[in-house]
Parts: sequence; C-alpha cells; structure tokens
Amino acid sequence: MIILGLTGNLNKIFEQTNEVPYDTDCDAAAVLIINGKVVTAIEEERLNRIKHSPKAPLLAIKACLNMNNIRMSDVDRIAIFGNEDIQDNKYRTQFLYNNYQGDRRVTNIRSALCDLLEEEFQEKVDPRKFIFVSHHIAHAYSAFIASGFQKSLVLSIDGAGDGISGLILNGENGKMEIIRTIESSDSLGFFYMKVVRFLGYSIGDEYKIMGLAPYGDPSVYRKIFRKLYKLGENGTFTLSHDKLDVLFYMLSPRLKGEPIEQSHKDLAAAVQETLEIIVMHILDYYKELTGHNNLSMAGGVAHNCSMTGKILYSNLFDDIYIQPASHDAGNALGAAYYVLLNEEPEVSYSRLNDVYLGEDIGDDKQIEQELQLWKEFIDISKPENIVEECSQLLADGNVIGWVQGRSEFGPRALGNRSILADPRPSENKNIINRMIKTREDYRPFAPAILEESAREYFEIPEQYGANMFSFMNMVLKVRREKQKSLGAVTHVDGSARVQTVSSTTNRLFYNLIASFEKKTGVPVLLNTSFNNNYEPIVDSINDSVVCFLTTQLNYLCIGNFLIRKRPLKSEAVMKLIPVLPQYVSLNKRKKTSNDGVQMDYVYEISFCYFFGQTVSISKKVYDFLIEVDHSKSVGEIIQNQSLFNIDERIKIEDIVDLWTRRLLKLTVKK
Repeated sequence: MIILGLTGNLNKIFEQTNEVPYDTDCDAAAVLIINGKVVTAIEEERLNRIKHSPKAPLLAIKACLNMNNIRMSDVDRIAIFGNEDIQDNKYRTQFLYNNYQGDRRVTNIRSALCDLLEEEFQEKVDPRKFIFVSHHIAHAYSAFIASGFQKSLVLSIDGAGDGISGLILNGENGKMEIIRTIESSDSLGFFYMKVVRFLGYSIGDEYKIMGLAPYGDPSVYRKIFRKLYKLGENGTFTLSHDKLDVLFYMLSPRLKGEPIEQSHKDLAAAVQETLEIIVMHILDYYKELTGHNNLSMAGGVAHNCSMTGKILYSNLFDDIYIQPASHDAGNALGAAYYVLLNEEPEVSYSRLNDVYLGEDIGDDKQIEQELQLWKEFIDISKPENIVEECSQLLADGNVIGWVQGRSEFGPRALGNRSILADPRPSENKNIINRMIKTREDYRPFAPAILEESAREYFEIPEQYGANMFSFMNMVLKVRREKQKSLGAVTHVDGSARVQTVSSTTNRLFYNLIASFEKKTGVPVLLNTSFNNNYEPIVDSINDSVVCFLTTQLNYLCIGNFLIRKRPLKSEAVMKLIPVLPQYVSLNKRKKTSNDGVQMDYVYEISFCYFFGQTVSISKKVYDFLIEVDHSKSVGEIIQNQSLFNIDERIKIEDIVDLWTRRLLKLTVKK
C-alpha cells in the first residue's frame, strides 16, 4: 500500500486566498509510506524557500513521487491532517472572508483538494482516497508509532489544533485510547506564545525564549506566574491567559530589535519554569495512573528541549521518544501512520532511528555539473579524502558548510545540511551568530558527539542509551570538567542540546567527527543548521552555494567536493539573471499623512503569506526590480537604467544585499 501524508493549506506559492487572519496553518509537508516503510518525508519550506511555509505542499508531493518513480494515481490513500468537519468549516469561512469570485464554486475541503491536485498533477483524483486525521491524533501517532514502543504513555501538546490544545493517551500495540483532552482554554503553547510576543518575537520564535531563559532568574516573576495557573487533582491544571495582562503593569513590552534587558531574561526564565512545572505535573499523575515506563511526545511544545531535558532527569520513565518533527509538519507523518495502522492493523512497526528522508544531492557527476555553473564565483577541488581534508580545516579554526546525501526531515540539521565548527573556542559561538547566522548573541549551538563518547562528556542517567539523543531534541548537562573544552557549545547554565552520532545512521558524519577527534582529542563538532537568518535550511546544491556566497563561511563541502570563494567581482554579478521569488510582490503607493494629505510615494516588497512582513525599499531598488523579467541580466537592467539617470542607478552592493536577505534570487545562465 502507498500512503501519502499531507499538511498545509490550499494556497499555491503565489496565492493568499485560502487564509484568514487568525488561521494557524503552517509547516506544510508531504510524507510517503510504501509497504509500511517511510521512504520520503520533506517540508515544503525546503523547496519553496518560505520559512514555516503554510502553502499547499505541491513541491514536496512532487519530490515524494519523483524520488520513488510513481504517479499520483499510484497512491492508494491520501492522509490529511485535521478533522474533516472542522476543515470544511474553515474552508467555507475562508471563502466568505475572501469574497471569492470566479467560476469554481466552494463545496468542501475534499472537493477543493481534488481540484488542487488534479490541476497540479493532471490526473484524476478519487475523493474517496482522502482520509482525514484529527490534529492531535496525528501528533500522537507520529510519536507513538515512530517510537517503536509496544506500550507507552503518549502526550500531544501544542498551541491548538481542531479546537483543543492537547491529548493524553494510552498507547498499546499500535492502538491508542484517549485518556484526557486538554482544552484550548488551557493551551500551554498559546500561554508561552503570549510571553514570546511580549518579548518582541513572533510565531516560530519560541525556541529563542527557551534559549534566553537560562540567562534569567525565574524567582523574579515566580509569584506573578504562580497566580496564572492552578494545579488540580488527577494531573489537571488551569491557565488564566487573561491575567497575563498584569505584565503590562510591571514592565514595558519589548519591541522587535530593541536591546534585551535583564528583566526580559527573567521573564523568559519564569515562563519556561512554569511550562516545566505544569508538564511534570501532568506526567507524574498519568505515569502512575497507566503504569507505563515509556513516554512518547509530539506537538510544538515537545520541541522545547529544555523541558524534555527536565523530563529526562526526573527519571520518571525508562525510555523517552520525542518525535523529531514534533511541529505540524510531523502531522503528515502521523496522519500517514494512522491510515497505515487502520488499514493494516497487523503491520509491524519499529523505531524511526533517522530522518534522512529528503532529497538527495546526487552523485559526483551531478554535483560537479551544478557547481560548474558557479565557476566565476567559486573554486572547486576534489580532495583525495574529503573527510580528512575537512576535519583538518575544522581543527585549524575554519567554519564550513557540510552538505551530504539526503536532507533531514524536521527543524534540525543532523549532519547532512549543517554548518560545522570547532566546539572548543568559546568565541566560535559569537563568530557564527554574528557573521554567518546573523542572529542574537545569546543563542546556543549544539554539539554533535560520537555516540560512544556521550557519557564521557554529558551527564546521562544510567537507564538511558546514548542513541536516545540522535535528534538533538533534549538538553543535557555538560560534565563540569568538560565545559571548558566545549566552550562554543556549552550554554550559560552548563547545558547543551546534544546530538549523538552513530556509524549506523550517518557513517560519513561519524567518520568526520572521528577524524576531528584524532587531530584534537575531542570527539565533538559544533553543529548548526546551514542557513542564514532569512531562509529555511538549505536543501539543494544551489541553495548551499547561494548561502555560502552570501555569508562569511570559510569553506563549503558538498559530497566529495571542496569549494572556496573567489573574490566577488561586479562583472560576475552583472552576468547573473535576477528573479523575483514567487512569494513576493512589488508595491508603489502614495503615503498619506495623519491629516489625510497625500505625500511622496512609498516603495515596498510584500510577502504573500499571512505572517510575512512588508519591507520598505528605495525608489532605485524598486525601479530595478520592476524590470526583472527572468531573462535580462543584472547588467542589462542596470544599463537600461543608466540611459535615464545614472545617479538613480542601483549599485551592485544593493543587489547583493537583496540577494542576502532572500528578497531577490540571482541565477546563473545554464
């Protein structure tokens, strides 16, 4: 049986009709299961290059089908996350909100999906193939079935989905029974998000607050937060979301870009402590009630690895499995698992030990062919031993991009789409945060360590195997005597979000770390996702080269090839073809004063998704972009501009800045 699991909304990349302001669709993805095995899983963001893309996962579906040489008509079941009745209601609400005009009449989500897929893939789609799986059931299946446990307590917890914020379930032999529903009024995800927004961040930035929390003192606001929740009997709790307004009387909300003060750090620490107290309250009770020694977790809150670290050190469970794609993208996997277990109840399932399930970069011939297109910008070599060459570069203090094999499913780069560095010098943290990732200085980096060395460097309770930490989703304590030797990956509180690497799941990455150990005596590398602050993790060779050229990475390794930058010359940039991303549009409008008087024109780039921000640009940038037609080169457009007024001509530095911020694509002629 072939099962396709999907998350996301109905919008194509350039559309914004199937969204309403309060809609929370995000993290679109496609997952393919063939004969009980997960063969492909990829998030739409990796392909359309929109962070947390909510768009219809059409590129991800194409990748799933193409990588497995099948057609849409070969798919037996299409698993859709979300309750069908609720999805129908939302679809109709979107229709009314957008006052949709056209020949297509709104009917229901099933018909709309058929229309979308038939139009895209030019094949008839049987509406009976669709099976809808409620939000938190999908989360629960993504964790329980992937854990390989025969018996487990299962916790799904996030902001909200299908009207609730979580489920507590009893999992046995591939089946689950709901023990308790957590209502949306007690949403821990939304509670945490309110503080995220108060601190000047937005949706998707929860992990930043988690990283900030260890710099603060939770006791400063502890009395306030204790008034915002109540722990009841039988693992119950209630939250007073409305009382969070008390924060406005104590300190001013931080605006985006403003300095982070100690009060902000203390607030982050308080909300993090509150989350951990409530989750432990839930687990303490239901562990005793069910007698389960295993825990499976999913949902956005399960990505809070400081919280999962607290669960680990509580010694409450013998084994814990945190779904590596706990956010909504993982529901594509969970929905597909649900269909599999319901269609084939006797099917055997086992632990999902790795998530290298995305697109492959190809063989040496394919890689070199792609790299040669950028030969005016890079020097390409093929060392005799790429592992030895790169491990020496890392030992010498270089920061490299490392791109190998198939991309990872989920938010973590686990050694196939990674930026790597020496974990020893503490200054490497600041170098990468400021010069490469362009992000806040307080943000920590993860250590990737050989599995057999994990206990030597980190405090791991005896009952847990080191393979539990292969997905970088739990915080461990760094042994005190090892903290100085891991200066770049030890957080301010002496913790680290650890990835253990085994030779069975990623042989090449394992060999690289082992080679680095031979040269330095340390079996660890600093590992962070390969992207800058404006984009998702790189997926393709082209993504990798562009990120390399627009950051201050020292070297790039793709497959067996080592790439160095050539000096960036204006003549080379002038030959590139500028392309506006499909998800942006240009705006020119008259600015109006407070008294209604029209003033000068304002020029902007807008994004066609609900959480996208509008970016102001200058007239000369607008005049350049309006001429972009996917055929003329940068030089040809600038030459045309100079015929009118050379003073208004865009500069090469402006174009490179747009490229760096992913407001403009620059492509090579093929």
